[in-house]
Order: sequence, then C-alpha cells, then structure tokens
Amino acid sequence: MYNNSYENAKVIMDIARGSKDPKAMLRNIAQTNPRVREVMDIVDRTGDPKSAFYKMASAKGVDPEAILSMIRK
Repeated sequence: MYNNSYENAKVIMDIARGSKDPKAMLRNIAQTNPRVREVMDIVDRTGDPKSAFYKMASAKGVDPEAILSMIRK
C-alpha cells in the first residue's frame, strides 16, 4: 500500500509540475477523488498549499520533510 500511495503522489506531482495551472488541475482531480478534495479544502482554509501540506502531514503523524525528500528523488 505504501509503495502504491507513494507512486500515486509522485505521478500527481509530476503532472502538476507540467501543468500550466496546477491548482486548477488539482481541483479537477478533487471532483472525483475524496483524498484530493480533503487536501484542497485544507488549502482553501489555510490559503497556502505548503501550510496545508505540513498541517495535514502532522495531523496524520507523518514527518512532512520525509515525504518531501521522497518526492524530490
């Protein structure tokens, strides 16, 4: 499961990097994916994707820096 989730996150990040409007792309995905919708809701509340990521990772008991280092590979 971990590997699949990691690969899914990596694919989404790669697509977002290549998108002209990453936020709009994520909003489209959020319409059908409840996990992405949850993230976008937090982004809307915090106003900042970075803050939303750190807040969500911390709430799940995950080190946000560890996640970022894996995605950057």
